[in-house]
Amino acid sequence: QPAALVDPKMLDVKNLEYASRATIVFQRCSVIVGDLVLLVGAMRLAFSVAAPKSSPDRAAWVAAALLLCSPGLILVDHVHFQYN
Repeated sequence: QPAALVDPKMLDVKNLEYASRATIVFQRCSVIVGDLVLLVGAMRLAFSVAAPKSSPDRAAWVAAALLLCSPGLILVDHVHFQYN
């Protein structure tokens, strides 16, 4: 597990109030990396299924925007991690 390399104490289940600087940076960076993976995947999907007869760039950007601006994703991913 990558978390164990950063700060092994963050993996202790009984230590719920633990928050070192390394833990906070790791958690924030893992969310950013996860969002970037989602962005790349959404863009690849959108550009691969864009209708070739219509303007493919516009259709791909609309599809990617719809995937990335999903209310469920925003609420669960960003708001949840902001307050926890």
